Amino acid sequence: MNKLFKKFSVLLCMLPLISSCGNNSETTSLSEKNEEMNLINYIGRYQIEIVNEKEIATFAYSCSGFEIRIDVKNNDYQFGINLFNKLTNQNYQFINLYVDDVLNSKIKLTNKYEIVNIKDLGIGKHTIRINKLNEVQFSKIGLVGYDLKNVEIINIEKSKKRKMEVYGDSISCGYGNLASSNKESFSMDTEDAMQAYGQLCAEELGFDCNTISYSGLAMALSPFNNDYNLLTIYDTSDGVSKWDFANYIPEYVVINIGTNDNTAFNSSQSKDKPAKLKLFKNNYLELMEKLKNAYKEVKFVCVSNMMVSISKDLIDGILESINSINEKYGSCAYYYAFDTDNKGADGHPGLSAHKNNAALLADFITSLDDFI
Repeated sequence: MNKLFKKFSVLLCMLPLISSCGNNSETTSLSEKNEEMNLINYIGRYQIEIVNEKEIATFAYSCSGFEIRIDVKNNDYQFGINLFNKLTNQNYQFINLYVDDVLNSKIKLTNKYEIVNIKDLGIGKHTIRINKLNEVQFSKIGLVGYDLKNVEIINIEKSKKRKMEVYGDSISCGYGNLASSNKESFSMDTEDAMQAYGQLCAEELGFDCNTISYSGLAMALSPFNNDYNLLTIYDTSDGVSKWDFANYIPEYVVINIGTNDNTAFNSSQSKDKPAKLKLFKNNYLELMEKLKNAYKEVKFVCVSNMMVSISKDLIDGILESINSINEKYGSCAYYYAFDTDNKGADGHPGLSAHKNNAALLADFITSLDDFI
């Protein structure tokens, strides 16, 4: 994240559905001009949905979003991105806007439909990117279309970066990483997945990164919600809709799960622990098997302890899963213990811990024998 912050003028307008904040501009929607769909770099998992009889691309998981390339023809231009903003039990969410790979602004979305108008761009070609900062159970964004005046959407090269993927719980969402102390409670303001360890590690490595994470998520033993676990959402684009793994094939998968299992496991009665430990181990191994089946050449880095040092029994379960995978497929799975920190909201890791562990994880991955 060591990029300069470059400021352009950004105007956020409330959008009835697809409208213009200016005069004499052309309004396009993805359903009206379906070829626009082929001029988008999708970031993270996405799906095409029908919202109010309009076909839009939606993004739910942390850090997901899109990137487009535009050509500004002259200084008398208008360029607006029409967004759908879905909120659940929250009043707003945040996105990051990047112009030519430089962070332009952090934008708060409150209305169901809004336009992000970008002003003061120079004549010529620019790359525009939007990433969502908040997590899937509270928020979703959708790309509805554009407002264009003297601007053309042009072809954008697909990313040629190497790929990694992160599976995890609230830690991977960046829950509370912007909080000033661990006495703060969760809010959308203090969560920034783009500054969570997974995304920061990917940037350190020069990789693209997909993040599949959910606060309260467990591998098997959730103290919060037993209706779902990582096995039930790992193959979705939004926690529900199925994802096509062929759309994104990572070289490395980071699995950071077990913190919530640890809470439930430690509070269990002694007589129940063997069965719960077995379920945890079985689910962990099943996830790795399913991902290995989807990504034939993938390497796993299984991590823990970033928020709390989890039970040795659970760590042994993770190590047994790693050993099983390595015995079956050859050396392709590894374990790494993070440095523990709880200085963020509700005792979650703070921003400095995310940065530190991202650098350590990047060093660990590059140290692996099969890293090229």
